[in-house]
Amino acid sequence: MHTFFASDLVQSSVFADLSKEEAHHALQVLRLKAGDEIWLFNGRGLKARANLIPEGKRKARAEILETVSKEKASPRISLCLGLIKNRTRLEWACEKLTETGVDDIKLLDTERTERSKFRIDRLEGILMNAAKQSLSFWLPELSHENLGSFLDTVGDSSNTAYIIAHEKLVSGGNTDKDSFSFAELKDELSSAGYKRLVLFVGPEGGFSDDEVSRILSMSNSFPLWLGEQRLRAETAAVQIAGLFKFAL
Repeated sequence: MHTFFASDLVQSSVFADLSKEEAHHALQVLRLKAGDEIWLFNGRGLKARANLIPEGKRKARAEILETVSKEKASPRISLCLGLIKNRTRLEWACEKLTETGVDDIKLLDTERTERSKFRIDRLEGILMNAAKQSLSFWLPELSHENLGSFLDTVGDSSNTAYIIAHEKLVSGGNTDKDSFSFAELKDELSSAGYKRLVLFVGPEGGFSDDEVSRILSMSNSFPLWLGEQRLRAETAAVQIAGLFKFAL
């Protein structure tokens, strides 16, 4: 069955309205008819099996037959990605991160960010389509922030681990930490029982030394070595998200 987004869907819903865009896709593109069964999801952990009810050529609603809910998995995963200059690669990264099931995606302005403008509404549409395609119950939160400003708002928490994909040892002050392999870090995180993982991946030029040092100066921070192969930023983001999403 086809899946459509319905923002007003709640557990007690008897009917739910499709947006103009979703109604157009159902009626004009897919040519669905009255009574056809569809799935709805609200992006907040709730799905519903429903019957389509066209209301003219441009409007549609659905009669709810049953609802299914799903809690967010633990640990919660936030992927913080330095903005990628190439739009196609940035969009691919956001699509694949949604498919892996991350809880939120933060696009960061960093010292080496080359791209400053992008259409967040376009990215939100890509996230929506990826969530529907992958049969997700949850839609990731998408935000755009400055790395320094974001770190200013992050408080130390015993329930949160901060993990930065980094290819080398960082020296100096209290940030002298050897990079972990994933197998080593997996054991460390599993035993600690963190409720949230914040994963950092730099832009094309990587994070600056100052940015790396600042991230690693936080409590419960770990540098992660992803192997000898040099990875593009978008590849590293999807790899690190998949590793932690499916292995913990």
